[in-house]
Amino acid sequence: MTQQGYKKSFINCACLFLVGTIFQLIFGDLDNSFLHFPWGIIIAAIYIYLLFLTNYLTDKHPCLYRLYDHHACIASLTSMVIITIIFGLTRQDDQSTGLLSTLGFTRMTSSWEFNLLLIYFTSTVGLTTIDDIYHIRKRNMVSVLSHLFIFIVLVAGIFGSGDKIRVHIPLERNEPTNMGISDGKPYQLPFTLTLNNFSMEEYDPRIYMVDTISGVSSVEYVTFNKKGEIKQLGEWSIKVEEYYDMAIPDSIGFRKLEHVGAAPALFIRATNILNKEQVSGWITCGSFIFRSEYIMLNKQYALFMPPLIAKHYESDVTLFHSNAQKHHYKIEVNHPAKIGAWMIYQVGYDTERGRWSTSSTLECVHDSWYGVVHIALWMLLLTGVLMFITAGGGKKGKL
Repeated sequence: MTQQGYKKSFINCACLFLVGTIFQLIFGDLDNSFLHFPWGIIIAAIYIYLLFLTNYLTDKHPCLYRLYDHHACIASLTSMVIITIIFGLTRQDDQSTGLLSTLGFTRMTSSWEFNLLLIYFTSTVGLTTIDDIYHIRKRNMVSVLSHLFIFIVLVAGIFGSGDKIRVHIPLERNEPTNMGISDGKPYQLPFTLTLNNFSMEEYDPRIYMVDTISGVSSVEYVTFNKKGEIKQLGEWSIKVEEYYDMAIPDSIGFRKLEHVGAAPALFIRATNILNKEQVSGWITCGSFIFRSEYIMLNKQYALFMPPLIAKHYESDVTLFHSNAQKHHYKIEVNHPAKIGAWMIYQVGYDTERGRWSTSSTLECVHDSWYGVVHIALWMLLLTGVLMFITAGGGKKGKL
């Protein structure tokens, strides 16, 4: 009977996923803009009322209990974990095309499949929480609280999504601004941002071999970061006889100079391992002030250095709040700054200038339900600590 219960519950989840896929193909992405204030709160209240009504009707219609029995809870949780992993392994890109994009897999938060399964999981948690409250004397208080706070976080995340404001704000060095773009329209922020400096760390220069006839480059590459290194690429041994991490061209080739627009430049001697043929010359990826240089190995193949790849970049900004408070932040990818209900993310820079960029693009995200989620998460953490303490106490009593 237990296996049959799990089977039916997982079939329900699979059906929800199938329905979500059909909706995605017919209607496209799910637009949550209708959840803006006050409709988000109104719909959330109606949703919670329906959960209470469902729980109340369970005694008259026992089949409703299947919506939140332990089979349904485990199946919905497992389904959410699986679909989150699938989406996590899929690059999230609004501009992407292809089958995955058509199915909504490249836009997790707006896909029908994800949102239907999320609503189902939230409903199982909500119904379980309501049932816990009605039978609180028979339930573990810590467990009841954990279900309650998880439910609050989920409801706030779903029904508060329409109130999120995303503002892209391009910054130029030493130019204060409080204006950005939200949904294609100008938006005035409640604070002013000033870019003090933009810094970047790049990976070591990579050198590839390219077929100049077909234009296809090799998959393999070699990297160098100092003078005297010797590495092999294909049938060629490559030695770095001069290495400048920052250089600009001059009359005899390149000279080392830390200057705006400078780029790595290497003087290379390549020796063919089979016939001992040698070629040499300067190679560089170039920059916005001078062109790249490559070395012809023979009539068909050449060595070239593509533009450097950013390893790490950050914006040093000063924030002036409307209440005359001043804050200093260093914002980088995956390390946003926080001011009240606003989160400020690093999202871009002037890719043409690279490390010499004097501009940076930030995204400011405002979540009106942040306070609710914040409190619920802290209470959930406290509940976890209490659960650990009480579990430890129970074991001690048995001993």
